[in-house]
Amino acid sequence: MNLFVFILSCLCVVFAAPSNKNPKPKTSEDIGLAKLKQIEALEANSANGIIIFETKQYLDFVEKNPRPYDIVLLWNVEPGSLCDHCITVEGEYNQMVYSFLKERGLDKQHSEKKIFFGIVRFKQDKDLQNLFKKNELMTVPFLTVSPMDLKRDPNQESLFQTENKWLVGANEVFDANKQIEFVNNILRTDVKIKFPFTTILWKNFLGLCIIGLLF
Repeated sequence: MNLFVFILSCLCVVFAAPSNKNPKPKTSEDIGLAKLKQIEALEANSANGIIIFETKQYLDFVEKNPRPYDIVLLWNVEPGSLCDHCITVEGEYNQMVYSFLKERGLDKQHSEKKIFFGIVRFKQDKDLQNLFKKNELMTVPFLTVSPMDLKRDPNQESLFQTENKWLVGANEVFDANKQIEFVNNILRTDVKIKFPFTTILWKNFLGLCIIGLLF
């Protein structure tokens, strides 16, 4: 009986001992897919599908590779600022993002292409201000596009190529259509502007009012 107990105890020790095998290291693809799920969750919890990036989120989800998706960013001021132009540009940006997200649900090509949208707001935070300086964004508002590039040099100073940065001036056309055109040209998409149903109703109402005044 004692011998049986001894043998049973030995077997328990053997099977309970931790394995010496090292866990399989995560591949670059595994890390990228995990990051994709995380940024999808950020988008789902954001207002209007636009992620507000703070410094750490920017470094993790925008700058650091592997990043298996494209990123479009508006660099702007805080809400409630005295920059009327900045507020207007952001309103058009919201319309542009709405069009892309709406297209994602209607077209297979655009649903498979992963594009995320965000805003980086200038504030009195040294680390955040360094992001502006590093990307040579010395004023606002800027619209920038960073296509997916899994082989991008991690040591390159600015994430955005010169042609992928647009300092949106007050004396130029910068409406949602123009912003869509800018993003389409870089990401090789073919998104058309789309409006919420309430906006369409309002425009139709205004049109009827104008016709009524004429007649």
